[in-house]
Amino acid sequence: MTGKLVKKVVVDKDDKYTNYKKFSDGTVIDQNYLDKKDKDSTYYHLSLVKDKKKVEAYFPYRSGDYKNDDGWHGGSIYDYGNPDEFLYIKNYQYNIYKLSSKGLSLAYQIFFPAANSLPMDYGTNPIYKGKRYEYFERNRDLFYEMANSYLHGDNLYFQVRNWNWSRDEKKAFIYNLKSTELTSLADIEPDSSSQFLPITDLTSQYDFTNRGFHVVTPDYFYTSYSSLTMFTFKEQNDEKNRKYNAALTEYFKTQNRKSNPVIIQLKPKKN
Repeated sequence: MTGKLVKKVVVDKDDKYTNYKKFSDGTVIDQNYLDKKDKDSTYYHLSLVKDKKKVEAYFPYRSGDYKNDDGWHGGSIYDYGNPDEFLYIKNYQYNIYKLSSKGLSLAYQIFFPAANSLPMDYGTNPIYKGKRYEYFERNRDLFYEMANSYLHGDNLYFQVRNWNWSRDEKKAFIYNLKSTELTSLADIEPDSSSQFLPITDLTSQYDFTNRGFHVVTPDYFYTSYSSLTMFTFKEQNDEKNRKYNAALTEYFKTQNRKSNPVIIQLKPKKN
């Protein structure tokens, strides 16, 4: 309530691309581009648009293709602070694409054990249409989605999701492109660099599982967890006589389990 106006931004209400993701050269990413050609119209899950004209388009579909189909969406774009590059994951694939203003290219293919992998024709075979939730309920170990992928130095971050909700399952990973080492975020042990508190709530709650990192920049990753979780972690440390910095000491002194969620700032290594 005591904030001061920093600046005003004039928004063109007639420009539908005002809030779309865009590259530094002005190229816009449209995730439901409609290409009208006489009576025959095609939608695209992913398109590059510059000066309101299509540059490139990928993954075509018809307007009725997903009618009465549950759990379907085209894909997700992930911004990790590079103004000239995004990562893109198409639904029901284990591919990670790099997207620039020049085009789309396949960057990484992730291979999972057969027990966790969707059938090769899952995204195209009509036998699954309208029965996807039912299929996942019967096959709870299958990774129906990859998400939250970011590139930070030599490290590729990504998550997987299935119908199981056990906190013991490993679903968020860091893959080092040079060493080929795979690390589970849930297995990262708290130490002095994290104030002896877990870096996410993966081992106790579901916020990170559902949302992943909220914002990723070239230097920092941001996540959050509830004050209830924060005080629970603190109580687990009470017998160890942990010493916290001034900000956390003040927080634990003045707040309680019902206070607002806490934003966590992380500075991961790039190598």
